Amino acid sequence: MTSQEHYKNAGHPTGDAGRDLLDAMNTGTHERLAHWSLPLFEQTIAAAPLKKPITSVLDVGCGGGANMARLMNLFDNVHAYGLDHSSISVEKSKETNAAAVAQGRCHVIEGDVAALPYNNESINAATAFETIYFWPHVEAGLHEIIRVLTPGGIFMVCNETDGRTIHQARWSDLAQVSDFLTIYSQQQLVDFFTDTGFINVHVKRHPQEDWIVVLGQKPAE
Repeated sequence: MTSQEHYKNAGHPTGDAGRDLLDAMNTGTHERLAHWSLPLFEQTIAAAPLKKPITSVLDVGCGGGANMARLMNLFDNVHAYGLDHSSISVEKSKETNAAAVAQGRCHVIEGDVAALPYNNESINAATAFETIYFWPHVEAGLHEIIRVLTPGGIFMVCNETDGRTIHQARWSDLAQVSDFLTIYSQQQLVDFFTDTGFINVHVKRHPQEDWIVVLGQKPAE
């Protein structure tokens, strides 16, 4: 598989190669990224003004579903919602969380972040791991997320890079895929959040890796 095919499949997994990629997304670097970022998510929720018990959490671009499982482990009795525009990602996420799906605690559907199929103010917290790179219209997606969050709800974007090490070998071929993948800088991500209306926007960076988390809160009514 060429680099272009790899990144394109990462943005919209299809076929056997997509299934293999989803298996890989549930482990390796993605797993380490989740183990680093989810405690930051939990801490932000715990410290948030006007916090409410977390009963629902949405993972946008849920991929192989491992982060939905981690979110259900993080918060007691939470209902996890996953959305992905790839049908095999939906299939894999349901497979990964089969027991929780059967219990009615995990809900995965195919859809578009720019047209979320959830009611206004119906989700307490939301995450987007390694997915915002692929959104055709970031602003539209963020407006949908803030719409569905309850007042005071927290949203976290977690990315493996913001381009600071774009010169490194593993990122050197991104110019070939710039038509469907965009690496956003820290400032661009913060601006997306603030322009959408999120408050208490802050950034966390890994001390050794290029990993970045941006967190924001929906204003209380």
